[in-house]
Amino acid sequence: MMPTNTYNTWMIVIQANVDSTTYFSPQGDTIIMFTFPVLFIASLGCVYLYLGKKYGASESNHGWRLASWSRTVLVKGPLGIVSWAELAFLFMFIALLICSFSTYVHLGFETITPQSASEQGLQVWENKLTIVALSLALVGNVCLAFLFFPVIRGSSVLLPLFGITSEASIKYHIWLGHTVMTIFTAHGLCFIIKWAALNRMWEMLTWDKVGVANAAGQLALLSGLVMWATTFPRIRRKMFELFFYTHHLYVLFVFFFILHVGIIYACMMLQGCYLFLVDRYLQFLQSRQCVRLISARVLPCETVELNFSQSPGKRGWTSLSSQLGFKFPRVLLVCSFKNSFSLMMLDLLLPMSNTLSDISSLQIQIEAYVTIEEEPISNHQDQLKTLCFKPNFTDVPISSILGPNSWLWLGLIISSSFIIFLICLGLLTSYYIYPIDQNNNIYPYYSRTLLNMLLLCICIAITGSVAFLWNKKQRALEVKQIQNEDAPTPKMTSPYSLSYNADCELESFPHQLLVDATKVHYGKRPNLKKILLECEGSNVEVMAAGPKKLRQEVATICAFGLAENLHFESISFT
Repeated sequence: MMPTNTYNTWMIVIQANVDSTTYFSPQGDTIIMFTFPVLFIASLGCVYLYLGKKYGASESNHGWRLASWSRTVLVKGPLGIVSWAELAFLFMFIALLICSFSTYVHLGFETITPQSASEQGLQVWENKLTIVALSLALVGNVCLAFLFFPVIRGSSVLLPLFGITSEASIKYHIWLGHTVMTIFTAHGLCFIIKWAALNRMWEMLTWDKVGVANAAGQLALLSGLVMWATTFPRIRRKMFELFFYTHHLYVLFVFFFILHVGIIYACMMLQGCYLFLVDRYLQFLQSRQCVRLISARVLPCETVELNFSQSPGKRGWTSLSSQLGFKFPRVLLVCSFKNSFSLMMLDLLLPMSNTLSDISSLQIQIEAYVTIEEEPISNHQDQLKTLCFKPNFTDVPISSILGPNSWLWLGLIISSSFIIFLICLGLLTSYYIYPIDQNNNIYPYYSRTLLNMLLLCICIAITGSVAFLWNKKQRALEVKQIQNEDAPTPKMTSPYSLSYNADCELESFPHQLLVDATKVHYGKRPNLKKILLECEGSNVEVMAAGPKKLRQEVATICAFGLAENLHFESISFT
């Protein structure tokens, strides 16, 4: 509705009833219309996910997705592997951007006449270029409002509501990031062309006390361009550390963007940034803790496994080995290795600790393929090595930073921090800004913006810290219990080792079951099409993890109607 005249009519009424007050002044309408609804949905979503977890529902099943819409439609191309639902939302989002831009331009051009242009001392094309530049900025802000949601990892609320994992949503962040920078770069170039044509390039460095700060906009765009340049695949893969550290320029990008447009306009994209700040701060608090490292296993194929202590609530499917009436699904693992030494990676399927009480109930079948060897090559020197570590008294098990009721605590943090922010903002506006400004827009925009950002960060820090300290106290007793339970398993011979060490004890029962469930094929690659089409069952979830070509091959098999019971998912580590 925003580009239309209907929206403008509504805004006149809202501003007359909200902005005229001394409590929020001019930013009240944007907070009510843009920031509050999303944060309210996020808080309710936390309660919904908390209740679903409490009563046994899986977070991954909260999405309202039909099987046909989740089926893959595109396998190759710049977008990667895309489902029908993703493609539909992508087209709708592009349509929203095009419709918004065309409406802004159309309504803006209607106000431009040769007479109005001459009164401003400008030509018609210069006015039209300004309208195009401003329309690009408004459309770019729509993309920016969505940019942070896909990268809210530890405390993502809206993604689980639609059955989307944080790993699967990274590509949405990539799409939005390229779109944001393309639009904002075009926005900046339009103004640079205008200033160059008018011989007024000095306007690039202006920082008005009231209004748009051009210099802050240039700094934001420069930060974004440097960050954007390192995101392309060739640079990101070859120089990942450069990409990683350069990506922290998003702090400067957001900071100067808000200074550029002012806090009133920035409230339109504040909701995503707000939830992102909550997530980053909670992860910062969690990173200050030392996690207990129990042991490490080193394989001859240069693979290392680290075993950390976990709280009972974090032991996923092993705690389901105890729920009455739970039936494990049948699992088929198809893996491909270059040589037979890499087969020892299958050892890592079993945990070091004795948390798995009954592996016989896990219906697992392993088809392992060794591609470059026709037969096993024996080597009596290569054995799995296990290193056990003495714990430090300050170490804690891996657990949710907000405890077992993390969703409920997260909802409290989001709602309470925003309420405190509104109260502090109202007091600041009523007793400091309004006596100076009197709603005449004479108070400096950058001062108002800095005060708002400072208040927002303080409110998030206070509520997040209180929740963290409260849950930390509750976990103190749990830590002692975990440290006593996490005794590492004694040294044992790998069941996949090609040599036999007579001095070592025989393999344990769980290891033997794993060996019996494994079939090794030498000198060939897996026929994925044949394997997948032979899978029985009305609902077969197919997870592909590995190189791009592997994921594309599996997606092709699942996508084009060869088997209606196959549902594709993938994990990309690139």
